Order: sequence, then C-alpha cells, then structure tokens
Amino acid sequence: MTDQSPAHDPLYKIRHSMAHVLAQAVKSLYPQAKLGFGPPTTEGFYYDFDFSEHNFSDGDLKKIQAKMKKLLSQNTPLKFEKKTMALSEALEICDQYNEPYKREYVQILADRQVKEFSFFSHGNFLDLCEGPHVTDLSILPKDGFKLDRASGAYWLGDHRRPMLTRIYAICFATRQELDQHIKSRELAARYDHKKLGKELELFCFEDHIGKGLPIWLPAGEALRSAIANYIEEVEFRYGYSRVRTPVIAKKQVYETSGHLQAYGADMFPMMSHSASDKEDKENVEEFFLRPMNCPHHHMIYRRKKRSFKELPVRYAELGDVFRFEKSGELSGLLRVRCFAINDAHIYCRQDQILDELHMAIQMQLEFFSTFNLSPHRFRLSMGRKPGDHSDAHETHSLSHQHHKDNDAKFFGDDSMWNQAQEYLVEVMEKTQIPYDIAYGEAAFYGPKIDTQFRNLAGREETLSTVQLDFLSAEKFDLSFQDTDGQTKRPIIIHRAPLSSLERLISLLIEYYRGVFPLWCAPTQVAVIPVHEDIFDYAYKLKNKLTAHHIRTTLYDGDQSFGKKISLSIRSKTPVIAIVGHNELHNSTVSLRLHGSEHNTVLSDQEFLTFISEHIQNRSFHLSQAKT
Repeated sequence: MTDQSPAHDPLYKIRHSMAHVLAQAVKSLYPQAKLGFGPPTTEGFYYDFDFSEHNFSDGDLKKIQAKMKKLLSQNTPLKFEKKTMALSEALEICDQYNEPYKREYVQILADRQVKEFSFFSHGNFLDLCEGPHVTDLSILPKDGFKLDRASGAYWLGDHRRPMLTRIYAICFATRQELDQHIKSRELAARYDHKKLGKELELFCFEDHIGKGLPIWLPAGEALRSAIANYIEEVEFRYGYSRVRTPVIAKKQVYETSGHLQAYGADMFPMMSHSASDKEDKENVEEFFLRPMNCPHHHMIYRRKKRSFKELPVRYAELGDVFRFEKSGELSGLLRVRCFAINDAHIYCRQDQILDELHMAIQMQLEFFSTFNLSPHRFRLSMGRKPGDHSDAHETHSLSHQHHKDNDAKFFGDDSMWNQAQEYLVEVMEKTQIPYDIAYGEAAFYGPKIDTQFRNLAGREETLSTVQLDFLSAEKFDLSFQDTDGQTKRPIIIHRAPLSSLERLISLLIEYYRGVFPLWCAPTQVAVIPVHEDIFDYAYKLKNKLTAHHIRTTLYDGDQSFGKKISLSIRSKTPVIAIVGHNELHNSTVSLRLHGSEHNTVLSDQEFLTFISEHIQNRSFHLSQAKT
C-alpha cells in the first residue's frame, strides 16, 4: 500500500517545482508577462501566461528553455520557502508584484471562506501556491525536461475571459526517462486509435450529428458486438441478470441520486414537456439524458419487497449514458459524450460485502487475462483524508479544484465513509494485490477501487472500477427483510470491470496496433484466390465459413495476387486463406497468419476446425496449425 497524494510523490514535487522555474524564466525574459496557473500534469507540467502585446513563437520556447537550464545550473541552488499570510497581505503581495490574475484568484478563494493563503518563493521569485515542492533547485533535473509546445487557454477555463498562452513541458526525474517517454509518444502517434480507427474504418464522427458522438461503422460494430457478447457470457457465469432501461429519466430521479447536484454541469441540458396534450405549465415534466445507469437499477430493485434470501441481487446492463464533455476535452473514443458503460449493481447484505467485492475483482482479472492486459496499478480512491475538513484546502489549478472541494463533493457522514473504506482495504489485503491510496478521488457516494492502465503515450486511464455505496439505499428507500424480521438497507456495489466499450476499444486499438485477436477481429478470415478460375472454390470456402458465423472477406477483385495479399495485411486481418490450383484439386487451404510469411496447408475441414476452436476458446495468440 502506498500513499499517492502529492506530498508523497517525488515526481509530482519535481514537476510542480519546475513549473515555478518556468514562470521565473518567463518573468526574467518578459517582465511584462502576467502569471496564471502552473500545475503538474501526467507527463510534466504547464504554466499559463498573459504575454500582453508580445507575439509568442516557437523561438520563445527555445529561449525560455535555455534560461531555465541556466537557472538550474547556479552554483548556489535557491531554496523553496513557504510563506502563509492573511487576505489583506496576500492582496498586497499580488499588487506589489503586479499580478492581476493571482489577485483575482485570491479574492475567489476568500469568497469561499479561505482564511490563509500560501506563497512559495525561491530567490526573488514568488508565487501563490499551496505546494508541495522540492527543498531546493539542486534536486531538479536540468536535463530531464523539455518545453514541448504552446497553445491558447482561457483564464479560469471561461471563454468569456482573456485568452492566455499555455506553455507545456515534459518532465521526468532523469534524461533517460525523458528520452524513453519521447519515444513512447512517437509510438503512440503512430498507433493512435483515432488514426487507426479511420484507416481500419472502425468508427467516425460527423459534425452534422454532433461532436463527441461516435458512429460505429460495420467493422467497428462487428468488433464491438463480439466484445459485448463476451461480456454478457462472463456476467451470466458470475450470476448477473441482464436488464435494459431507458436512456432518459425525470429530473427528480437525479435529484434523489445526487447526480444532478454533483454532476449537473456535466449533464446534457434538461428537456421539458407538457404532461398533457394542452399547454399546462403546472404539469410540465422535466427529463435528463442519463449520466449513469445507477438510479434506473435502484428503481428495479425497489419495485417489490425483498427478503434476505434473495440477496445478493445483481443487475447488469451495457447501456448508453450521456455526459456533456467540453469540446476541448473530447478525444476520439477515449473522451466522448455518448458511451456504453459496462455497468452493474449488486444489492447485498453487510455479511456478503467482502465476497461480492472479491468476486467483482476476480471478474476483472478474468477479463484482463482474456484481453492480455496488464494493469499499471490498482488505486484505492478514498474520500476525505482523515482529519481533513478544512475549506482552506485549495489549489491554484482551477480544473483540479473542481475535483478537490472535499466537503462539497462527498455526501454522507464520516462513519459511513470510514466503514466503506475499511471494507475496500480489507478486500485488497485479502487478494494480496498491491495498491495505492489516493484521497479525494472517490465517487460522491462512496470509495472505490480503480484499476489504472497506461496508454502508449504513458498517460494513465481508469479502465475498471468497483465502488462501495452505503448511501443510495437510504436515498431511494431500498430495503429487505432480514432474518430477524427487521427491515434493513442493502449495501450497493457499483462495478464496471471494462469501463465503457468506447474507452476499452480505444485502448485495445493502440495496444494491439490494430491487429485484434481472432475471436473479436472485425474480419476474421481473408480468402484470397490466386487466379480467377479459383473463384468458385473461394466462394464455396467463404460460404462455409460464413455459415459457421466466421466473419470473412473474399478478395475477388481484379487486383494482382500480390496486391490482394498487401490489402489483407493492411486491413490487419488475423488469418489469410490462400487458395490456388493445388488447393482446388486437393480440397485444401493454405493458411497464413498475420505477420508471417509461412503457409500451412490444411484440409478445408481442418481449416474450419482450427478457426472455430480459436474463436470458441477466445485465444489471444494463434498457435501455428500443423499439417
């Protein structure tokens, strides 16, 4: 178990401190520049500046980077020192340094009842900041960072406010790690799921339909359906009942659940409609597209009285949900506004919690094994840090602040949270899976176990989650009659072992470089006849495969044989079936696997058996067929 809070993360401190060095370098080169925010990121840091009349260019990046290296090479390294002060002194400091953006944010914090304000200095540079930082500049890697690019960013993320210049940097503890990350980014660009998704015709987006609303093309839907069918089979084995619920619900449902209060800004706008044929303002019904399936499943559970004997009840649904992500945050399938979440809710007694949590984790591990996925880490996402109830827990990053206002974000009392968190710790200890603790990352109704993966660029994404909820049963008046005849509340476990199909597939495209395992590949077999006079035999082979529900493409065009092979390789079909005169006369097939130039001759029945068995077993690797 490790604590992943910023105070215990050396790389976080390095990146945070480097952001201050960036700001110091900018102020020394461009004294008229005004400071915005400068937080760490998953691969480095950034800082926002108002350069006023200066026309910023790539040449400026080189100058600033050189200045940063010079600052880091001083014989006497500057120390980071923290100063805490009251509102009046904080405003005075901002005025003294002529930093209007910092002054405005100090006032914003004051309006949130923050009483004390922290600044960090090194040398003559001073910045509004809560830390943490390294002790001095000698710890910072002068060869472990690179200014990456600059872009525009609105102050406070508000398009009505000034456009600032955001300078991004990559930063690691060593030059070797930096070089490795740059290579990983180049690999990620080559196999970016947006690029491969277009080349393989898996999905597309159309402005006429809407940003962030993916359209699954035939190949993509074949892939998606194969994965969805597999998910349903596994959930059936684990005792889940499938349900299907509407994609909209009345406003009251989301008020009861807390989604409207906690995530209203991320939901699609409300729809209103008169409950009668006549215009009647008093009978207007208000609806929202659902951001989650939870409330719908709670209503299914609530529709009848429950006995302790029925529990656990497990409802699963691969249902579409909708979240109005900001345009700038949309990214292919990874960040969309409509997605199908691999969702389920377990309603259980308190004595069943550990078994159900353990089973949910085992299901995750089974999925990972089938897809040949290796998690980067398991994260225990907690609510408030013990003893942290201070409204003064503020950060200079507004986007970070949105997720860190602890008292506003987490519903329920401390005893409920402590009990839920103890269960999650216990199950993780029993499964002997190493995990990190991250405070402030829980769902608003309870703590959760998140499984983190890294994409090819090294960025971390959550793929799986198991969440423990002691709150919603009370909100929705869910109950069961226990062994003693008393009415009690069930405990709810929310779990999504494969996140959404969209996020999962975005990762799989990149991990697999577009070459999917045979069982879920959009096209499983490419049949390629050597000559036109083999077409009839090729058609018969294709029809035989199709009759066994094997997704098959026949290359019967007028291209050369070599061109057809090239096209099948480019389409990343896992199996190529080559048929020529010998195959025609002997009722055989020459099998070639993707990435190989070796052919194996099989009878047509042996070929069918080979393909069918690998699909049925959902084999990740294809064993070389034997003649």
